[in-house]
Amino acid sequence: MVATDSTLSFPDRRVAERRGLPSRRSGLDRRDQSISVPLERRGGGERRRVADRRSWTERRRASATTRPVPAGGQGTGAPRTRKFEVDRAEYPFADRWLERRGSALHYVDEGSGPPVLMLHGNPTWSFLYRNVIKQLGGACRSIAPDYPGFGLSDHPPGYGYTPQDHAEWIHALIDDAGLKRFVLVVQDWGGPIGLSIAVERPDDVAGLVILNTWAWPPDPRMVVFSLIMGGPVGKYLHLRRNFFARKIVPSGIARAERRTPAILKAYTDPFPTPASRTGTWVFPRAIRRSAAWLAEIERQLPRLRTKPVEFVWAMKDLAFGREPILARWLSHFPGAPVDRLPEAKHYLQEDEPERVAAAVMRVVARI
Repeated sequence: MVATDSTLSFPDRRVAERRGLPSRRSGLDRRDQSISVPLERRGGGERRRVADRRSWTERRRASATTRPVPAGGQGTGAPRTRKFEVDRAEYPFADRWLERRGSALHYVDEGSGPPVLMLHGNPTWSFLYRNVIKQLGGACRSIAPDYPGFGLSDHPPGYGYTPQDHAEWIHALIDDAGLKRFVLVVQDWGGPIGLSIAVERPDDVAGLVILNTWAWPPDPRMVVFSLIMGGPVGKYLHLRRNFFARKIVPSGIARAERRTPAILKAYTDPFPTPASRTGTWVFPRAIRRSAAWLAEIERQLPRLRTKPVEFVWAMKDLAFGREPILARWLSHFPGAPVDRLPEAKHYLQEDEPERVAAAVMRVVARI
């Protein structure tokens, strides 16, 4: 169903418009719209409502509590254990959890200093940023979450796994962790998710490091990819074959030493069953279904133009390693430095973590 003006009450429209995001007057389908007001689930369905007059930050904090739990599951309250084992040498970080609406989002929070928020894409998780975090060491406070249904995070009952759903959780994490003036690092779907947040709350974002991603409606090539991988064929490949984790991840890493069995296992282990892989299929489907949301993000990118921005770009990335994509980015951020990585592939955090960390430190120095 395409939502119309009559399906959204006047107070709801005011909330959506105040957030700078499209209301249903824009013709945006309900299932694709950024969550502009709280969701109330009844009988498995969703309806939008204005709960009260409190600010968004107050409502998010009222529904979320953060509890640090060291690796191994010891902490306050009911102990949590990892759903799967990860090589401690590769991923030596303490586990932290954001508890919200009865489910928990896992994230890493390491070091001190200027905060750096790192957002992953499909089908990865905070493990992708492990070597960037190690490179930054204690110079920065490195925060890297796993979206619900990815990595060590829970699969919330009834969760939609859309990029807009994930953005709402990251909003909650930013609020609860008290992140202000942070550097945002984005790659793959982390780009639209993170930049949708950045354009909504630009005062909280001090700078950007943008890695192989996009933030605009899909071009014909992306539409074809979405039709295949987000359709029935893709559903079979994702849910039955764990296709993205088993095939796309290793093909997107150039360095053989970063494709060891232990490392690749860390990318497949989050998805042991067909049901656990739903999020990996929803992402490609969302390329088409979120076109209006993506267009609105691009429209609002000028709100970030005065920020320090750097690009680190893998040129052997089959998805984004093309000069026209970089040119479109540079039309929004004229003169921004670009570090082209001629041999790196899509998961450049595996191939060149030192270059990513160096870009972060350069942006931090400009804040």
